[in-house]
Amino acid sequence: ADFIAAHPELIRELADIGFVYFIVGLEAIDDAALAGYQKDTTQEVNEACLRSIRDAGASCIGLLMMPLDAGRRDFGALARWVADRPIAYATVSAFTPIPGTPVFEEYKDRLRTRDLRKWDFLHLVVKPERLSAAEYLCRFWLLQWKLIRLAGKARRSR
Repeated sequence: ADFIAAHPELIRELADIGFVYFIVGLEAIDDAALAGYQKDTTQEVNEACLRSIRDAGASCIGLLMMPLDAGRRDFGALARWVADRPIAYATVSAFTPIPGTPVFEEYKDRLRTRDLRKWDFLHLVVKPERLSAAEYLCRFWLLQWKLIRLAGKARRSR
């Protein structure tokens, strides 16, 4: 996102030669979550990225993460945030600390599984903080469904 925001002219040139979609790791919908992921970026940068893609006549595929401290309202807030922005498709991942990284060391005592087949960003491998694992997963999959429906509505309105 920061590269796209910093280089709108390049994004325009890429769109002019046929780039239709830009897959962008937006990661989070607010500055606090971005800081927690140590992304070294801001929501303002994400918004500038989305403007650059839209202004170039291309579409954004936004990659987002649902934090482990998400509460009931946070899942709906993410869906509303996506709906209010020029994002053609959005996908959300469950926060997954990768073995061998510093962040893994921070979360290793909260692991729900060590089965690496489940480390696909769709399984919940770390215990959530505010919801039970069952409620978090239920809301996570409902959010996935909402994002699919939003993409369908966006396609029909073009």
